[in-house]
Amino acid sequence: MIIRYVAISIFTIFLCVPNGGFAADVYLQVTKGGGGKIGIAISDFIPQDHSTPSDNLSPEIREIINNDLEMSGLFDPVKNPLFIKEASARDQKEGRIVFNEWALLGAQALVKGNYSSINSSPLTMEFHLYEVTSGRRMVEKKYKGETQLLRLMAHKIADEIIYQFTGERGTAQTKIAFISVENGSKDLYYMDYDGHNPRRLTRNKSLTLSPANQDALVLMGAVLLRRGDVENAREHAIWAIRIDPTDRGALHLMGAIKAKTSWFLGLWWRYNTWCSEVGSKNAAVVLLGAFILYRFLTQFLVDFDRPQGAELVSYAWLGICIYSWVGPGIFQRELQKELQSVQLRKGF
Repeated sequence: MIIRYVAISIFTIFLCVPNGGFAADVYLQVTKGGGGKIGIAISDFIPQDHSTPSDNLSPEIREIINNDLEMSGLFDPVKNPLFIKEASARDQKEGRIVFNEWALLGAQALVKGNYSSINSSPLTMEFHLYEVTSGRRMVEKKYKGETQLLRLMAHKIADEIIYQFTGERGTAQTKIAFISVENGSKDLYYMDYDGHNPRRLTRNKSLTLSPANQDALVLMGAVLLRRGDVENAREHAIWAIRIDPTDRGALHLMGAIKAKTSWFLGLWWRYNTWCSEVGSKNAAVVLLGAFILYRFLTQFLVDFDRPQGAELVSYAWLGICIYSWVGPGIFQRELQKELQSVQLRKGF
């Protein structure tokens, strides 16, 4: 056990930077102005494998991106598929992008892309965003995941396009939480912002009768944190941790809450959360890597006549080893303190 915590300590500090802990909420004020919407064309996404016509994913990808951009209120996508196909065919024939053809369609921006998905292999989706008037490539990115994540990848592309033009991330990856009585009881669901991929979170009236469903608590806590209601988000996180102190979602939510008030405290919280999740196999790998790194660094400093540096590294390693003894206990006490400090309202 001691070896496990010693090994984890040195590498985890680089891996557990809080996700979004430094980001501040940004509010855009949209006012009516004289500028029109940005004309944009989404070219067909070209398959990079030997997919059959029935496996063509391009229409679905284009539809998702077009809808996302149109719903943002900032873009006016070129929707006529015949025009898109003719311009794409011209590009293939010329072996280059004929920007004049796309400009004639009213496009100020152009998205070119491709995808690859052979049999059961992961789906890879790549896109390039161009400024039509200058021919300048603004950005190119590649995403990879399971085929069922196609919609998420397309949403990511739309958000990245919005970011390139506005400097702010789009909302295409937003989730909407709602309550439905479709099954005879009030249960919590969440779905994509465009109504796709609904998922049921509660199945036994847990949301309306008692706050005992962890997924619901964590989801609502994340929503509250996003809205800036840190205190109520903390209440939801703590109640979820009370149900199961090892639940990853609840612990990560608590880490995000800590990071909202103090980046250092949030980093420390997530560091210890990671330590509690890692298995014995990973611990052995980290142990080997940590020891090799420590020995290499000290020897390197000694060889280059930097004994003071080598001494500092040794003291740092000693500090990590000592912390691996006392750190877990400190973390558990802090966790217990959090659990004892909040009581939800009886009517919650």
